[in-house]
Amino acid sequence: MKISSLFSFFFSLFFPAISFAAVDIRLDATSPEVNIHDTFIVTIRINTEGECINAVSSQIKFDPSVLKVVDFSTGQSLFSLWTEQPSVEKKNGIISFSGGIPGGYCGRIAGDPGLTNIIGKAVFTPVETLEKSSLPIQTKIEMVNAEVLLNDGMGTKADLFSHNLALIIADKGGAPKNEWLSEVRGDTIAPELFSMEVFRDPNIQAGKYFIAWASTDKQSGIDHYEILETNPWKFGFFTGDNRKSYWTVAESPYFLKDQNLRSKIMVKAIDKMGNERIAEYNPNTSFIPSVDNQWIEITVFLAVLAFLFSAAYMRKKKKFIV
Repeated sequence: MKISSLFSFFFSLFFPAISFAAVDIRLDATSPEVNIHDTFIVTIRINTEGECINAVSSQIKFDPSVLKVVDFSTGQSLFSLWTEQPSVEKKNGIISFSGGIPGGYCGRIAGDPGLTNIIGKAVFTPVETLEKSSLPIQTKIEMVNAEVLLNDGMGTKADLFSHNLALIIADKGGAPKNEWLSEVRGDTIAPELFSMEVFRDPNIQAGKYFIAWASTDKQSGIDHYEILETNPWKFGFFTGDNRKSYWTVAESPYFLKDQNLRSKIMVKAIDKMGNERIAEYNPNTSFIPSVDNQWIEITVFLAVLAFLFSAAYMRKKKKFIV
């Protein structure tokens, strides 16, 4: 037996479990050929190849002269936390995102059909300015600057292999198809229950109060949040704080307008189909109001008002006696 063969034999005997597998991220589409008027979904999937990971950050590069992003859904994502919400640079043709999962993700469970390895779904459509005479044309959607961290307590970078997506844009005729609309229409469930917390940090915004929250929607995904601050005492007329209450689009964290924490706060989570879920935060009010500047103003105002009424009454009574 040759020395090299003998070495290989003993190495495999004493180190049979040693293997080096790279985490695999791929971009999947229903078909490699897209009709010029279609709207299609590109699913970002991850295969951990036996590793346990807890965070992924990446960019998706596309040609903005050929494709445009319609939406990005995190509804079926395995991530529960997003350190960087998916964002689109339309001019440069880049989608950026960064997210993770506490406790880590070690791959699909046996028997799983494959849905649990979804990071997100990017929705594309060909741009309107494409010349039909130039079709068919080829284009690519690529993963760039991707980074995967292992769930080993040290944030070790995993070896990574990316699968890009090659597409053909063609004019196949027929009615336009919209994969995304078909998927969203099936969402009849409101976002999941959530709560909010009030925080204050002297090192952030001079110690102003702010609230933070997070919700998920496992169907079409969260579209946006709206917030409403309402004053339960409604003394704006007396105090000069005649603040109107109306829903406004907001993101977490959100710095409160009412820094006295008298307002009832409501946050509305709205998914891609328009289903809503509302969470409330009620201030710690009591039937005996605390003495502060506003109540002093109210007391002084009422005292002045009582004095004026009393003076007017006495003047009228004196005239009547005369």
